[in-house]
Amino acid sequence: VSTQSTGYNIICKMAFVHISKASQQRLANQAKFTQLHSEFYSTLISTILKEDQDLTLPLTPDSFLLSAQSGVVFCKLVNKISPGKINRFTTRNPNVYQKSENQRAAIDAAIELGCKAISFTPTSLIDGNLISTLGFTWQLLRLWLVKGINVHEKPQLKKLKQENESEENFSKLTVEQHLLRWFNYHLQIADPSRKITNFTTDLNDGSNYTVLLNHFFGDEVPLSLLNGDAHQRAGHVLTTALHKGAQTVVTAEQLVTEVDQFHLAFVASLFNLHDGLSQSNSNLAGFKSKIRHKEDEEDHEKEKIKRETELMNLKQEVEQLERAYSQLRKQKEEVETSLNQDEESKIRKIEELEGNIAELVLEKPAELCLLRVDEPDKVILSLFLTIQEARQIAKADIFSESDPYVIVRHFKPDGTQVAKWKTRFIDDSPNPVWNETMRISNIGMQDTIDISVWDYDSLTSNDFLGEVKLARNQIVNGMKEWYPLRYSSHSDRRTRLNITGDIKIEFDCYY
Repeated sequence: VSTQSTGYNIICKMAFVHISKASQQRLANQAKFTQLHSEFYSTLISTILKEDQDLTLPLTPDSFLLSAQSGVVFCKLVNKISPGKINRFTTRNPNVYQKSENQRAAIDAAIELGCKAISFTPTSLIDGNLISTLGFTWQLLRLWLVKGINVHEKPQLKKLKQENESEENFSKLTVEQHLLRWFNYHLQIADPSRKITNFTTDLNDGSNYTVLLNHFFGDEVPLSLLNGDAHQRAGHVLTTALHKGAQTVVTAEQLVTEVDQFHLAFVASLFNLHDGLSQSNSNLAGFKSKIRHKEDEEDHEKEKIKRETELMNLKQEVEQLERAYSQLRKQKEEVETSLNQDEESKIRKIEELEGNIAELVLEKPAELCLLRVDEPDKVILSLFLTIQEARQIAKADIFSESDPYVIVRHFKPDGTQVAKWKTRFIDDSPNPVWNETMRISNIGMQDTIDISVWDYDSLTSNDFLGEVKLARNQIVNGMKEWYPLRYSSHSDRRTRLNITGDIKIEFDCYY
């Protein structure tokens, strides 16, 4: 037994040693991520429920996770968001059945209030599943944080509606989109060179917060802070906001992270503190935003025309080369089969033609030097792949259709990505049309082309809508086909949606 135990210990130690440093770092980052969220959630819940008699407050990260298992804290949060929403639930020492009843009541009420029941069930919450607990908690806390930030209660938000934007489309905007527009509205007045598109990397260094609060409060938040470090800016911004009356539990340490929940909470508190939408220059930001959007569209159109012109010229050159090459090859074959010439003159003529062929090949780029054929066992030197359109794409958004775009990747047999390209995204369409062409060079016999469709989202991570994987022998010149979109085999987070639809692709190959 001792020998077996010793051997087992040695095996365990060997296995531990083989854990990569990257894996250890990833686990450490996940633990830190969970700790930051648990601290934020427990502090915020303690603030929201500060006068509650049934909970031991303030909550700690550990006591928060334990109290969440009973469902009591969730029911109380729901009733804070919507008073009286849950009439009956067990608060004192609930048994397993009562815990399940509490969790079910909280989940049903939360869904009615707009939450998404994606990864949590009464069982997963009772069992203390960390992902379910944190996910459900955030959805409830988000409702609390953005409560009242809507056009009905804040009609001044209508000043953020863009010119020619319909009331219907404006009403479909999420709270996050409203807050991004609000933030950018003031940035455009204070510093037109600035714009934020997310609640993570655009905010974690504190510079945009500094410009915003300087716009609101002048030298109380001096722009000289932009020359300091991120922690200094975060501390000064937070202190000023609290001094002015902002209701927030976010810490300076949390403001320098890329966690969107922390920044959404802080931006919402700034909006509630001072929305600044009653100023006389309210149209300035929308006007500048419109100009910038128009310029972006013009730049994209110019780039598209330039790319299409280059491709058209390149194809014309290929066709000319093919005709010249074919003529020379045909002449060579005629000489080789001629019966009216002696052997010596035939050899001289063949050598002359071969020299002409070599000269023709050498004066052109390598990928244009060989005749185009339709054989699946040849290396493709140049592939023009056109993403034409798609149909019946899955709906990833709650209030509108998906905003699909396509990513094309070229992979070597060892999994190395050697090229990546993507289309523009199409607004609100289950049947998008792109008609965009890319060029991929040197596709080997074991290479693969990965064509994936995604839903663009400026506020959260983009949603996977399906993919097509093509091996080299599936790519045939001149083929124009519809391919069904399928689930990914290598990313569990991609399978949240029911994948539907097809994508139409055209291939133009040169070997």
